[in-house]
Amino acid sequence: MASYVAQGGKAKVIDAVLGVQPLYLDTSLKVMDSAYGSVHAYFSKGLGLSPATLTALRHELLEGSPN
Repeated sequence: MASYVAQGGKAKVIDAVLGVQPLYLDTSLKVMDSAYGSVHAYFSKGLGLSPATLTALRHELLEGSPN
């Protein structure tokens, strides 16, 4: 990120792309719940992720998740 800014990039662009806005996150979760019934259903039905893939993602991305 520092390299991007040093080359003339705008820090606000980085914040917009990589940052988390509570309103955007809340809206996304509401849409997932409305369209699919739950976030889990969005990942499995909406994105087509298999149970094995979901388990692997939980293992890699969530602290305290079962092995």
